[in-house]
Amino acid sequence: MQRKTCQQTTPPLTNEQRVELDRRLDAYERDNITGREASEVVTSLKKRL
Repeated sequence: MQRKTCQQTTPPLTNEQRVELDRRLDAYERDNITGREASEVVTSLKKRL
C-alpha cells in the first residue's frame, strides 16, 4: 500500500515582495537586533489591556 504525502509549495513572490524581504534582511543583519522572547511580548500586551 502506497502512502500519499502532502507536499507544500511556496507561492511565487512578486518582485516588490522580494525587494521588501531583502530590505528587511539587510536591516536585521546591519542592526543585529534579534527581537524579544515571546513571553516578554505576551506580558507587555497583557499590561496594555
